[in-house]
Amino acid sequence: MKYSVLIIFSALLIACSGPKYPAGVEDVLLMSGDNRVELEKVFEHYHQQSDSLKLKAAYFLIGNMGDKHSYITFVLVDSTENVIPFDVLEYDNYNALLDAWDLIEEENGKVNFKRDQFIKDQETVTSDYLIKNIDLAFEAWEKPWASHLNFKQFCEFILPYRSSNEPVEEWRSYFLDEYSWLIDSMKNRPEPVMACTYINNEIKSWFRFDERYYEHPTDQGLSEILEAKMGRCEDMTNLAIFAMRAWGIPVMSDYTPYWANTGNNHAWNAILDENGKTIIFMGGEANPY
Repeated sequence: MKYSVLIIFSALLIACSGPKYPAGVEDVLLMSGDNRVELEKVFEHYHQQSDSLKLKAAYFLIGNMGDKHSYITFVLVDSTENVIPFDVLEYDNYNALLDAWDLIEEENGKVNFKRDQFIKDQETVTSDYLIKNIDLAFEAWEKPWASHLNFKQFCEFILPYRSSNEPVEEWRSYFLDEYSWLIDSMKNRPEPVMACTYINNEIKSWFRFDERYYEHPTDQGLSEILEAKMGRCEDMTNLAIFAMRAWGIPVMSDYTPYWANTGNNHAWNAILDENGKTIIFMGGEANPY
């Protein structure tokens, strides 16, 4: 009898002292080090507000944070780790860049980019940043062209604070201000594809593809995109995602890692329309259909 009571008591003790968050969330918190306090502030914030849906959104973001990171800088090095200065924008065009690369390898042997800074989201993202992202994402979900999205779709196509491995920056506020005219433009046709087309046409007016960025080793963040006004296909898809998710337009990225009959790879966008159909387009280049 004593042993039975002891076993039951031990089981209750283990149950009471177990993780208070969903399993995936607890895993990330265990990896977050000193930043765990910041991440838990997000949960406490929405718990105090008694907002169970935003709390679920916070669980989604942080529970999926384990493999999210930024490549801030790379350096070009030779086989002995000597750093070789290299900037793709120093060359007039892609062919000139390739010629310069060949000269570098003639002088230094085989060269490669080496990761210089690697930042993990769970160790650095702040509570203020996540709370602002969640609140603005929920406001975006209220737009009429986002009304067809269920919570799962909202979490996948509106809520995320990043798109790829770009530096983490607050982009929602910028595009809300920049494209505030969208509300008036969409009064008579509140369809997501139309909203996407309006914004993509504006992006096309100032951003362009530049093949020199094939040799740019990182995906650009918003501040770098706004300064350079050009980039490769991943930058184009990220830019479209930032601008459109800020306004509740459910846009995603798709890609092929390799072509079957040629070199390189490619990324492009897709949008989920009001009927649940996925329609491809290219941010800053080609509209849906």
